[in-house]
Amino acid sequence: MSKAFDGLDEVRIQIAEGLRIFGINRVSTAYYNMFIPISSLYEIEESGVTVSTKSFSSLLNLALSDYLTGFKNLSLSIDNDSHATFTITGKYTQIEETLIHVTTGIKTEPPQVRTLNFSRAAKCEVQSPKDYKLVYKHFDTIQSFVNNVEPIEIKVVSTGVELKPLRQVRHLHKLKGKSKGEAKSLVSLPNIKLTSEVADLAGINGLEIYVINNASMKFKYSFNSGFIEYVVSRAIEPEV
Repeated sequence: MSKAFDGLDEVRIQIAEGLRIFGINRVSTAYYNMFIPISSLYEIEESGVTVSTKSFSSLLNLALSDYLTGFKNLSLSIDNDSHATFTITGKYTQIEETLIHVTTGIKTEPPQVRTLNFSRAAKCEVQSPKDYKLVYKHFDTIQSFVNNVEPIEIKVVSTGVELKPLRQVRHLHKLKGKSKGEAKSLVSLPNIKLTSEVADLAGINGLEIYVINNASMKFKYSFNSGFIEYVVSRAIEPEV
């Protein structure tokens, strides 16, 4: 899931009733959280370490490398707020790497995330998660002939989700889905890119989009052993 946190400077890897990886993007507008429940970790004392995203992603890419024969497993041990040791095991190869704790990095989820309540937000279960990745390609492409396509209006309607550049009617993108409630907000094009990076991965089997009217949004992906979610702040509406 290394694609999931492109755009984050560092991520927190935490063991607490499972494996949790979370972080926030550079401009503090999108919070990323992945959780995999693991029953064998329920009784283990909570511990965590904050690491460089670049280093962590590079390490995960080694496990995916075409040059690694017969990948078997990736194991992790954490020395709380000190370092994390990763072991990648293949048929003929074993790689052991230690990532040092980033003392200035994120340790807990931001307070603005903890206070958000999405239970009453408008919600859409998107029928095809991978189609969400096309939204960024669509609006990124039209920038070549439109001066500015940001921010993007995102709207949960009865038939799914509609997205279009603010105050522009000629460019519309619809995602079909099962919806509950109606609401709209604004999302930046970079955050559409961030929240759609994992949409086409083979393990993804669901995407739910939550919108608090004129406020925050949540993009939640389900996969076989857990979930990934992004909590995104409302984009700033430009002055006319």
